[in-house]
Amino acid sequence: MKEKKLTKRDIICITGMSYKTFNNFYYGKNRIITNRTLNNLCFALNCTTNDLLEYKPDEI
Repeated sequence: MKEKKLTKRDIICITGMSYKTFNNFYYGKNRIITNRTLNNLCFALNCTTNDLLEYKPDEI
């Protein structure tokens, strides 16, 4: 967002996400994210899912 000079509000308007959904994603509180949400975020930020997500295996 910083590189694109976009605010949270800009992303919410572009993607049509609710504020709560975006905030949960932004702060890493989501355990599940839909393909639609990922697609909308990638479109808004002109990036790939690799730019948005990091894989962390569950602790066993």
